[in-house]
Amino acid sequence: MDRNKKIGLALSGGGVKGVAHIGVFKALEELGIKPHIVSGVSAGSIIGALYTSGMPWQEILKFVDSTKLGKAFFPGFSVKGLLKHDYLKSRLKKSLTCENFEDLDIEFKVASTNLNSGRIEVFDKGPLIPAIAASSSIPVLFSPEEINNNLYSDGGVLMNLPASVIRPHCDVLIGVNLIPKVELDMKQFSGMLSSLSIAARTFYLNIQNNSEPDLKQCDIIIEPDHIFDHHIFSFNKTQEIFTSGYERTMDLKESIFKQLENTGQ
Repeated sequence: MDRNKKIGLALSGGGVKGVAHIGVFKALEELGIKPHIVSGVSAGSIIGALYTSGMPWQEILKFVDSTKLGKAFFPGFSVKGLLKHDYLKSRLKKSLTCENFEDLDIEFKVASTNLNSGRIEVFDKGPLIPAIAASSSIPVLFSPEEINNNLYSDGGVLMNLPASVIRPHCDVLIGVNLIPKVELDMKQFSGMLSSLSIAARTFYLNIQNNSEPDLKQCDIIIEPDHIFDHHIFSFNKTQEIFTSGYERTMDLKESIFKQLENTGQ
């Protein structure tokens, strides 16, 4: 494997499914692979910031368990949304050893939706925590984050897999997609909760469709097995989700090594 090749890692959003990213970190470490640049959106921005700050995957998993992620979005009323990110911000402030992007061990880019311009905006300079809070602010449910007189919300609205933002900066790009496109049968839309199922399906389809251009930018795509079986608030399934990210990455190790060997030849 050519150690001089620059490896990029794009981390998608997906709520608590983001724990799968930690499993990917564990697998990559065991394979001797360290990314040179990382991008993240929503949950991927939270997990990615901890990783690029130099925190070992074991400590990131402890952070998730201690934070409970369900509590990370501490209830606080606002005229613009139901919840605020105060608790998440306080936990990140205690856990992150870096205040700014420039201080990170690995170059990191965070994608967020600029509500004023209606476009994706990438943060890679200045304070980390506001950018993370902005990228993970699910619309309507969480208050948008104000930065430099603009309002920002979840980057997944427009780009749930931020691969294109780092494609020019790496030789091999690995994308971790936690909301893959799957086909559902009719029984999954029946019953008392059918309206919620349809709403969730519509939400996922939007995310899946906006991910397609970025999926094409990736050399390797990691989609953990059965990840679609979990929803973005499956807070009691973190160990299963973590394991799925690890196992799927290890399943792809030969493809990853082959891609690293062949790229640029």
